[in-house]
Amino acid sequence: MNYLEIAGEKYGSDDLVSYAATKLSEIGVNSFQSIQINTENNHIAICFDTEEDALIACAIAGFQSRINSNVFQSDDATDFLISLQCTASQAGFC
Repeated sequence: MNYLEIAGEKYGSDDLVSYAATKLSEIGVNSFQSIQINTENNHIAICFDTEEDALIACAIAGFQSRINSNVFQSDDATDFLISLQCTASQAGFC
């Protein structure tokens, strides 16, 4: 079984998808249609209803370039999930 290790804990794809969905919902980004995480390649792809929500995911990931689609993708799922956790735990989102 493939997994990603974050802060010393090992997570499978299903656990990470659930985690990402929960954290996105906590910050008010609820328009995701699908979340795919490939633990073997450390890849994440999230399909949103709107381009604006995809841009929020890009901002969380620290991407500078603009996208023209409603799909967010990153080859560093671990970094995105850690950034998402940090964003969700900020006082403004509690």
